[in-house]
Amino acid sequence: MKSRRALATVLFTDIVGSTERATRMGDRAWRELLARHHRVVREEIRRWGGEEVTEAGDGFLAVFDSSARAIACAHAARDRVGELGLEIRCGVHMGQLERQPDGSAGGIAVHVGARVAGEAGPGQVLVTSAVRDAETGSGFGFEDLGSRALKGVDRAWRLFRVTALPDDAESLAPRGWERLRRRARTRRMAVVAGLAILLAGGWAAYRSAAPEPALAGGIRSLAVLPLENLSGDPEQDYFADGMTEALITELSKIGELRIISRTSSMRFVGSDRSLPEIAEELGVAGIVEGSVVRDGNRVRITAQLIHAGTDTHLWAESYESELADVLRVQSEVASAIASAIEIALTPAETARLAASRRVDPVAYDAYLRGSVSLNQMTAQGFERGLDLLHEAVERDPGNPLPYAGLARGYTLIASHTGDPPPDAFERARAAYERALELDPDFAEAHAAVAERKLYLENDWAGAEASFRRALELNPNLPGAHAHYGWYLNLFDRQDEALAEMEEAIEVDPLTPLWRAWLSDLYSFGLGDYARAEEAARAAIEVDPDFPWGHASLAVALAGQGKHAEAIEILERTPPTPYRELALGQFYAASGRTADARAIVAELAAEPNPLNALSLVIIHSALGEHDEAARWLAYEPPHPWVPWLRNWPFVGSFRDDPRLRERLERLGLPPSRPAAARAGS
Repeated sequence: MKSRRALATVLFTDIVGSTERATRMGDRAWRELLARHHRVVREEIRRWGGEEVTEAGDGFLAVFDSSARAIACAHAARDRVGELGLEIRCGVHMGQLERQPDGSAGGIAVHVGARVAGEAGPGQVLVTSAVRDAETGSGFGFEDLGSRALKGVDRAWRLFRVTALPDDAESLAPRGWERLRRRARTRRMAVVAGLAILLAGGWAAYRSAAPEPALAGGIRSLAVLPLENLSGDPEQDYFADGMTEALITELSKIGELRIISRTSSMRFVGSDRSLPEIAEELGVAGIVEGSVVRDGNRVRITAQLIHAGTDTHLWAESYESELADVLRVQSEVASAIASAIEIALTPAETARLAASRRVDPVAYDAYLRGSVSLNQMTAQGFERGLDLLHEAVERDPGNPLPYAGLARGYTLIASHTGDPPPDAFERARAAYERALELDPDFAEAHAAVAERKLYLENDWAGAEASFRRALELNPNLPGAHAHYGWYLNLFDRQDEALAEMEEAIEVDPLTPLWRAWLSDLYSFGLGDYARAEEAARAAIEVDPDFPWGHASLAVALAGQGKHAEAIEILERTPPTPYRELALGQFYAASGRTADARAIVAELAAEPNPLNALSLVIIHSALGEHDEAARWLAYEPPHPWVPWLRNWPFVGSFRDDPRLRERLERLGLPPSRPAAARAGS
């Protein structure tokens, strides 16, 4: 292919004082700030219909089919970069370009544009007379700077400083963007009257007036990548993470969309992988990315929707509001995305999105900080997180979010620490109940209630009703799908159980626990140890250091008679309670009775609910039914006791009348006889 010549407008941007700033900040901090600068400028180039040609030093060369859009882009980029504490200068020129097959651009017009940018002062946008003449009468304001000699360019060039944009500058955005913007504006006016929304332009594919309907209409699965913190303050990273989670929550209220969970999306923080690569790993058709700027109690959120397979930008918009209205803004973003991909919201979905409430800024900030602290999964993080969440509740007692955070925190402490407070589960229950009183449609609260009814209260009918309600309100809760799968397994509804666990994997593909649990369902429910092995190896592929994945693999191998291999895997796995349980089982099954009894002695020396359950299983494998029955009577029982009806490798103890009587008291159907089960 040959190069081609075309008339176009070039825009050059350059950071003012970058060398001094980099020296002052140090390499690492400067690289982080420069990455944020690049993200902002790229967003504006795309939004105003430009095409990035190359990075030029600390700036960019972009090409536009309209000089007006190039000027508007320069002003928008200058203003947003200013929020990072940086200043840029911009030069705009219109002339003949030589476009190469590889996408690069050359010719005298490029050289002139670069020299014009070099003449600009901090924060200035300079244009040549060719640009000024093209935009005469269009509403732009220009200050004549006279003629300047440009280095390396023949003759003097008359330059102008842009002093004002037209009142209707937003209409300069490409027509496809304007159509989506008007549609979204109509929806916003109906949902939230009086909310201050500042649109920061839009983007359409180069030389394309509107998104391809076939691309937009085909998107029914999305991942929200971590929104970038462009506040210029790393201490605000927690706020950007909170805004990402809030947007995922709002999009999850749309039943026709499959939304990837925060856990999987957050794996791509700072990733340099391409969007199509990320989308392929997550199994989605569309990507939402963007940025957050917080200045005191003002917030600006910029979001854009990309068709992952073609890397085509379909929609973009910026919103600005008071912090108190930030959840309403996230609901608007979700509604606008649904409109852009041609999803008709149901009346119930519209009502749920419109129901987002104002928040107390101080309380919401404490809620976000508390949630981030809980995610550290450390004792210090739990303590700090609960303190902040209690602070949020005291400040804004009518908001369900801090109560949900408290409930999650107490549940994590109860299930992930060695010595939890005795009232941790009760505190979790009280917090979830209060959250539901404040918001009866709070899906996460219904899911938590379902788990409590399943594991702690053995309220089987109530658990299923709560699971179904949670997933009706939000079908994108991976934990709800996974725990509902364990409920179904308990009642021998194995096909449904597998389907729910597969759904958890679809929604949250990079959390290895769901794949490990899929392996366990094959082992516990069907005795299909070959498929169990396949699923366990998939969990290990996601995270080679995940202990539960190795434990599930060991169970699958033992089910195929490979006890030595299963034991070898467990012996090199870091110690966990489940590891000791499985090791004791497999030592017994492989004839290593002394090793099994050594584990029995260790567990019996420290009686607790999990150790008692482990002793039931190991004594069963040793054929010691009386000892198994003695530990079965231990109080309080471990939440996993009901699954003894399906637990692999308990042998003939499954037919023991004492186990059958215990299951009957729990309201469970009798398990199938041991002789009828594969690998029992």
